[in-house]
Amino acid sequence: MTLSPTLSPVPPEGPGLNYVTLLEDALALLQDLSGAIWTDYNEHDPGVTIVEQLCYALTELAYRADYPVADILAAPRAGGGPAPIDLRGQSLYPARAIFPSAPVTADDFRRVILDWLPELGNVWLTPVPARDGVNGLYDIAVLAPKLDPCGCNGPTAEQVRHGVLRVYRRFRALCEDVRHVHVLEPRAATVRASVLLDGGRDSALILADMLFAVGMLLAPEPRRKSLSQMLDAGLTPAGIFDGPLMRNGFIQADQLGPKASSIPVADILRAMASVEGVVSVSDLSVRVEGGETPYGSGDSIPVNGRTILMLTNGGKEGGPGSGQGPDPIHLWRNGVLCHPPQDRVRRQLARLWAAQRRTYRLAAEYRRYFPTPQGQWFDPASYYSVQNQFPNLYGISEYGLPANATPVRQGQAKQLKGYLLPFEQVLADYFSQLAHVRDLYSAREGHGPTYFSQSLAGRVPGVEPLLSDDYEKGLHRVVAASDPAPERRNRFLNYLLALYAEQLTLPPSPDCDCQQGGDSGAQALIHAKRALLHRLVAATANRGRGFDYGRPSSPVNRPGMEIKTRIELGLLESMDDRGDSGLDMVTVVEDPLDASFGRFLSAEASTQTIDGFIRVDPSLLPAVDPGADSPFVGHTVAADLLPVLQSIDSFRLGVLPRDRQVSLICRVPGNDRCWHLGKFATLESCFAEVARILAHAADLLVLSRRLYVVEHLLLRAARRPGEITPFPYAFTLSVVLSACILGDDQPDAMRRQVEATVRENSPAHVALRFCYLNHRQMRRFLSLRHDWLNALRDNGDGRLAWACARLRDFLIAHDGEQA
Repeated sequence: MTLSPTLSPVPPEGPGLNYVTLLEDALALLQDLSGAIWTDYNEHDPGVTIVEQLCYALTELAYRADYPVADILAAPRAGGGPAPIDLRGQSLYPARAIFPSAPVTADDFRRVILDWLPELGNVWLTPVPARDGVNGLYDIAVLAPKLDPCGCNGPTAEQVRHGVLRVYRRFRALCEDVRHVHVLEPRAATVRASVLLDGGRDSALILADMLFAVGMLLAPEPRRKSLSQMLDAGLTPAGIFDGPLMRNGFIQADQLGPKASSIPVADILRAMASVEGVVSVSDLSVRVEGGETPYGSGDSIPVNGRTILMLTNGGKEGGPGSGQGPDPIHLWRNGVLCHPPQDRVRRQLARLWAAQRRTYRLAAEYRRYFPTPQGQWFDPASYYSVQNQFPNLYGISEYGLPANATPVRQGQAKQLKGYLLPFEQVLADYFSQLAHVRDLYSAREGHGPTYFSQSLAGRVPGVEPLLSDDYEKGLHRVVAASDPAPERRNRFLNYLLALYAEQLTLPPSPDCDCQQGGDSGAQALIHAKRALLHRLVAATANRGRGFDYGRPSSPVNRPGMEIKTRIELGLLESMDDRGDSGLDMVTVVEDPLDASFGRFLSAEASTQTIDGFIRVDPSLLPAVDPGADSPFVGHTVAADLLPVLQSIDSFRLGVLPRDRQVSLICRVPGNDRCWHLGKFATLESCFAEVARILAHAADLLVLSRRLYVVEHLLLRAARRPGEITPFPYAFTLSVVLSACILGDDQPDAMRRQVEATVRENSPAHVALRFCYLNHRQMRRFLSLRHDWLNALRDNGDGRLAWACARLRDFLIAHDGEQA
């Protein structure tokens, strides 16, 4: 906070900082409340003295609350001083993270490919005309000026193609893909002309400028700008970070012209004549490699889609490129033919191309111009007792009473101390609340209280004899009793989401009371909002991005529209998110008789069992080793048992008739049927098994609740020429979900909400088809999907067509199905 070296005579703007205003308001309130019994409001009155001290303390609270936000959010640091802010924890994304988006337009993809592969000269994307129901494909033409057929001094054509495909797949838009990548074949072009110069510039510089201008016209390469240049041009951060994030320089729209299909020779003449020092250009002709006759000033040079004209200006005849022989561009000045030194022309030309191809390390500029904010850490919770501000005459400050004070005087001082303690406690708690602002407005905190307190012990002089033994525990109980923590946490998270114009609600779920406002529903909503805040950039900037099929599937390699969809449907914690937990060795079955984990008891046996069994005390459960094996691995588990295993209230234990071992059962809520989960020699082993089941039950439920997205365009290898199929390949997704997501209560209503959620998070131009699969069908789908992804990654033609056809036929068979 910036402090003035002088005291200002102007009253503070905020009423909380104005001691005089606070005191006037306090005395007015006292007169209203106790005017009949308290008539003396002069400064000598002890009651007025108390009010003055409390008002003064309130100004300190307002003063700290008025500190810069960076100081309040700064992480604690021993000794104070500059301290960083946990931007991710506070959901405060820097400009370079929140403003950019995934590539959307063809120019966006050109920028990102050139940025990731700065050795390329230029890139052009051409949409492939739709045919046989396939749309959304691009052909990419690449200008690679440093291409080397042998790969000794530069990349080969195959390496360039592989690099371009790798970058494109990384940023690929949903339902779009590349058909071919063509590395443009250079065709040598030689320019001949007579140029009249004025008497000013060096002829070598003029010739280099003309060669550069013509070279840029024939094979244009975009020029990059630094962040400082963009800022000097008056662009705002929102304007600078419009489109994909650049790493090696910004490429503006005027640098991304279309690839020319023909080049008028007149344009070449104008490019040469525009160079400083050129008076006129005559006798202009252009000879292209493979052509019999040169092109004159009235002609246009055709350029097909797979070639690019490259200025050699002499080739075998020599010229500025080789330093051999006469230059086909003749420079005349005052009737005298100029012969500029070829080495000077080459050096200047090299400087011009180096300036054109220059890249900028934007990461360093991002840190320089958009640094991570830091604050000056202070301890907002530190509390200095009001009693220390009272005159020593009162005997309640840290100096206390004289040693010869009478017992009556000591009792009076303690009585005043006790009278002030409620005021002190409220003030101290407010300071503690201020210290936790960074925790309240944080996406990392999802549990715990939202009202905070702190003990007066050690902060108020001589207070310990006035505090009861359970003072601190009682203080926490009082604060917690008035703390609607889940509701307040949701409101804080709503504010953080509103910073980015986002909001989040969850549809009704068979597994929680999210819409009924219960604690489990509120916590589920908190969890979803925190997940969205942590993934906000990916959920918004990458909404239209597809997945990179050239890399293995992972939590960060999936279609962007899946992210918020999974969060809103409560499916964020999928098996892919959790990693390899052995769940691939678990089979979920529909028929309870097919389950190997647990035995489904008859109604009669269930009734007899329930009567004599007791609940499991949570305090008796041991801690579970995080690396311990899941009790479900290698078993088949009934689908109806999955949600029951989530709650400890479902478990009962006891001894069956004519049995000495402890039996563990699991009761289905609202049902008289039970599952017998096993027998145990001791209570301890039974408790250990319950702890293991509870620890891994959430993983097991994940096995039955899934969502996957299949882009039909990526199944196009299954299409045969002339084949007629009802399967749409263009801009269509199949959304595959577990049928249990719909529940048993109102599946049709739940289905409408699920599909509405998916549609809301999908790009508007993409059509959606839904498949709801049971456990058996889901396992079949996952097997086909696994083969398809591997074939896509390996790019084996025969295997890819086979894998695509099998997955396509499965989706056709289950389109719109609700198992």
